[in-house]
Amino acid sequence: MAIVLTSQTVSNNGISIPDEAAFRTCFIIGAAAALAGALVVLLIKRGKPETHVVETSEHAESIA
Repeated sequence: MAIVLTSQTVSNNGISIPDEAAFRTCFIIGAAAALAGALVVLLIKRGKPETHVVETSEHAESIA
């Protein structure tokens, strides 16, 4: 973002400030990154959690 903001500047009384187009470009980049993140989340496969019963030696002895 810093590269985008500093590459498009306007000089005002000797002070360089980012142009409106630079801010617009940053917002578009941020929106695209958010959309890409949302798509990645949607592509994650959700499965049913498997339940496993683990018997310890104490538990096995009390059953037998």
